[in-house]
Amino acid sequence: TGNKLNNAPAWAYSLGAQYTVPLGRQGTVSARADYRWRDRVYYTVFNDAAVAQGAFGLLNSSVSWESADARWKITAYGRNLTDELYYPEKPDYSPAGVGGALPEPRTFGVTAGYSF
Repeated sequence: TGNKLNNAPAWAYSLGAQYTVPLGRQGTVSARADYRWRDRVYYTVFNDAAVAQGAFGLLNSSVSWESADARWKITAYGRNLTDELYYPEKPDYSPAGVGGALPEPRTFGVTAGYSF
């Protein structure tokens, strides 16, 4: 009684923005950023602090170029730019203890694609 539901934050929000610039016959360039924030969650019905995740936010961004014929696309991206440490889940394996998998750290990359 009185406990919060599993994996149900009191507050959560996300914001995103994208700006695209047409380059005529050279295609388009797009820049995108998004931020997601989530309040504290509990992973058990008992609202045990050892099996909970505090509030956190994630910032991601990317810059893309797409050819005018939409066949080629190259994207440079950054994920978890603030290098936030959080647990997407934290199962309780009592009596063995609490486990959990960490998400990917701050990551940068480039993708390229061709559509035919």
